[in-house]
Amino acid sequence: MKVRRRIRRSTRQYITVALICVIVIGGAAIFTSLILTDQIRQEYEHKLEEANLERTKNQRSVYTALSDIKIGEILSIENVKKMIVYGSQPEETYAGEEEIGKAVLLDIPAGTQIQKNMLTQNMIDSEMREVEYNVILINSNLINNDYIDIRIMFPNGEDYIVLSKKMMKYMSPEIDSCFLWLSEEEILRMASAIVDAYLYQGTKLYTTKYIEPNIQSSS
Repeated sequence: MKVRRRIRRSTRQYITVALICVIVIGGAAIFTSLILTDQIRQEYEHKLEEANLERTKNQRSVYTALSDIKIGEILSIENVKKMIVYGSQPEETYAGEEEIGKAVLLDIPAGTQIQKNMLTQNMIDSEMREVEYNVILINSNLINNDYIDIRIMFPNGEDYIVLSKKMMKYMSPEIDSCFLWLSEEEILRMASAIVDAYLYQGTKLYTTKYIEPNIQSSS
């Protein structure tokens, strides 16, 4: 009988110890799991917050073409709509309200986000014409659609602006040939400058390029 009692007592002790071990180990596991879960949750919330901040940072309010806009047409509230988009380009590269009323420089398909470099600074009116010149010294670093001043320099060092902030529509630096969109008054001004260049030996007509035409005003 005593042996049986001892066996029963030992069995109960083992069971008690086993239960205590299970409780302790299980509690530790649950506690560790809660800590890890909380760390994962905090890390996830931090990444989510960073993603939201990045998305907000890259949010842009832009004008988008409602329909195809052809070259020379005027940007208006009828052919564009304002949308919120996400992009990495600076917001100042996109056209704003101040660009409404300007003429487009290239065909813009429907759905395209309108950028400032798609528009001309000068309004196109009924008297404007495309004129070719081959008497102007053209900067070697110019490309099509760059904004330039055309200046005249006399042999005595006097230097004057003939045309201010004109877009180079097409140019061929090999033969100093270029095309410009000019009004009647500008055509006459260029004609006078060309005459002066021929009358005074050593006089030259040349171009100067705008570095940041979107923020630089005309001379």
